[in-house]
Amino acid sequence: MTSLQDHEIAEWFAASKPHPHENVCGDGYLVQNTQRGVLFCVVDGLGHGKEAFAATERALHTVTNHADDDLAFIMESCNTALKQTRGAVVSLVLFDHLQSQISWVGVGNVEGVLLRPSEKREWLPLRSGIVGCRMPRLTVTSLPLTAGDLLIMYSDGVHNRAVENLQFYNSAQEIASGIMSDHLRHTDDAIVLVARYHGTQLREDCR
Repeated sequence: MTSLQDHEIAEWFAASKPHPHENVCGDGYLVQNTQRGVLFCVVDGLGHGKEAFAATERALHTVTNHADDDLAFIMESCNTALKQTRGAVVSLVLFDHLQSQISWVGVGNVEGVLLRPSEKREWLPLRSGIVGCRMPRLTVTSLPLTAGDLLIMYSDGVHNRAVENLQFYNSAQEIASGIMSDHLRHTDDAIVLVARYHGTQLREDCR
């Protein structure tokens, strides 16, 4: 499954693929405009198959309902919603257009990295745990965000070397498609989401 969107805050592209022996993917994502900018969420339901898919869908539904809330509150809401599921690992990232900053929080091993045009890399701080089962103490991290910054988020179905030697100035679609083509583990569900911050004024019809 793939999805593409380009508007005046961010260009983004997401792609996912289920475990080779499953018909549904337990990895999912959400991209949603909020009052402050654009919220990105990537969820990896534990394991794979229908139960992983169900956990992920419940998490994404919860994030949708709380998209304008604080990231820590969104994560706590997911923890409550997922208690009757097998659980998931979740990463949340906000392109805060009002403050020109990125805010993020992650529980588990959905990786997130911000690549700067200067080639500097900022990795999403992750806390060990499972949303719906073993929630750690949450800390939301914020950093300055400038036009051209590139966000890459991916589950553990993708090799960590996926962010090495990529063509920074390629489109979000080209970067995500290249990662999915060349860096899958083929032993689990997989997802990658790529977004580039444009830093221009949000259109009235996107608010």
